[in-house]
Amino acid sequence: MKKIIQIFGNWSANQVEILRQYGIVTEEGCNSIFIEEEKLSENVYSLLKEWRVMLAKGVEFSKKEILQSEYCIIDSCNSFGYPKPDGDFGYRELTYLMTNYCETCGISKIQKDAFRISKISKA
Repeated sequence: MKKIIQIFGNWSANQVEILRQYGIVTEEGCNSIFIEEEKLSENVYSLLKEWRVMLAKGVEFSKKEILQSEYCIIDSCNSFGYPKPDGDFGYRELTYLMTNYCETCGISKIQKDAFRISKISKA
């Protein structure tokens, strides 16, 4: 198991250069960096806090670890905002046959109609 930190920022040229000095490669502008927690030095962590970037922690398991685990739950992520960003998932009844739908894992939806979009994203 690896402990992973996702770091998201709107990186300036100066920040990119500083990170590069610590062996962390990114590009100027908005993007994410994934780094193993143990490889993140205290100096870099302090800089990230100072720059007020977003940090998210997670774990990554090898295929072998997953196959050898006593219990394994794979939880799919649902998308938010589209096709209709009303927050109540009302589009599902209009778009899918829900007879065999599982609320826990989100499988067994059969599409019966086209998606409806309330408004187009402003990218």
